[in-house]
Amino acid sequence: MIKKVKKISAVLLTMLLAVAAPSNVFAMTGTENAIAVYNYGQSGSCTRSCTRFVQMDGVAQAIVGVNVNVSLYYEWDEGYASRFTSGRGSASVTQIPDIYDKEGWSADVNVARITGNNIVFNVTVKKNGSTVGSFEIGYSVDEYGQVS
Repeated sequence: MIKKVKKISAVLLTMLLAVAAPSNVFAMTGTENAIAVYNYGQSGSCTRSCTRFVQMDGVAQAIVGVNVNVSLYYEWDEGYASRFTSGRGSASVTQIPDIYDKEGWSADVNVARITGNNIVFNVTVKKNGSTVGSFEIGYSVDEYGQVS
């Protein structure tokens, strides 16, 4: 009888420990510091164009017009988060003051930084290879994939 009580007690104790022990403590892939990390569910891309005017460095009253085209690549998880994955662009000088030769003008577009759902492009205007001005253009993407 004592052996039977010990067996029953052992089984009950094992069941109690199994129920009381935290069963949700386990190694899980896709976590950072025990916080689940979800992948972005959707991806997209778009192009944006704009024209900007830049004051030439060191030259009074000299404003150059630049047409910029950028391609934006991004991901979002509807209603939760978004981020830019990359971007690229091109630019051309479209308006030059009459006092300057029309040859030798160019513009370069580079990604300056991507910080989560923000991307900033640096546009550099050059005359015969020398930088004469620059400006930045920034975009953001929301958690619904809308770029502004």
